[in-house]
Amino acid sequence: MNVLIENLKALATAAPLENFTWEIPDNCPVKIPAEITGSYKRNEYLKDNFASSLGHLNNDQLYWVINQWGGIGSFKRTEKNDALLKVLKDQLGVGRLRKASFERISSLSKVASFLEPTNYVIYDSRAIYSLNWLIYLYANHLPLYPQPSGRNSEVASIDCKTIFELHNPKVQYHSFKTAYHSYCDLIRQLNIAVFEDSQRPYKLEMLLFMLAPTYIVNQIRSMITVTIDGGA
Repeated sequence: MNVLIENLKALATAAPLENFTWEIPDNCPVKIPAEITGSYKRNEYLKDNFASSLGHLNNDQLYWVINQWGGIGSFKRTEKNDALLKVLKDQLGVGRLRKASFERISSLSKVASFLEPTNYVIYDSRAIYSLNWLIYLYANHLPLYPQPSGRNSEVASIDCKTIFELHNPKVQYHSFKTAYHSYCDLIRQLNIAVFEDSQRPYKLEMLLFMLAPTYIVNQIRSMITVTIDGGA
């Protein structure tokens, strides 16, 4: 674990969070003070103040997090998705997710991270991609995390799961039931070590998100070689 932490510290220096870019829609229900500028600082303020400033959150606000801020238009307002949002808090409390919830974890984890930003972070395809690669390199005693499908073309161009399984057929993954909670626990632990911050674990998640299509993809390309032996 120490090797993983030291490498993350180096990456945090090489890729400062001030470079994080994620646009906040104009119809944001939280008013961000004009003196707070820059994408990272504005998102930091939004995460820290969303639930506390709006009080009891309704479905309009939760769908805003997923559809508008998160850009996931496929998570439509349906009875099925309403039900997933309704039971989310209970499942977070017991430390296990049902399969239907984990299948929509990219969407639901956005809501969890806005509800309780000190406890939960976003289970994003890019963040998982980065984390799995770094675990595999520097802490391979740890299980890996199931990666949701994503939209980034650079990340999609290299399938890490295939690389892992070719190199180590016995590679282990967390169960969908506990993967999200284990991920949040690990991110909180690493965030304290890297950023010395126990209140904003999303810092490390943002770092992993930024690294995936650039540093991680480039490192994989530089390290992976393919040899095809056609035999005699």
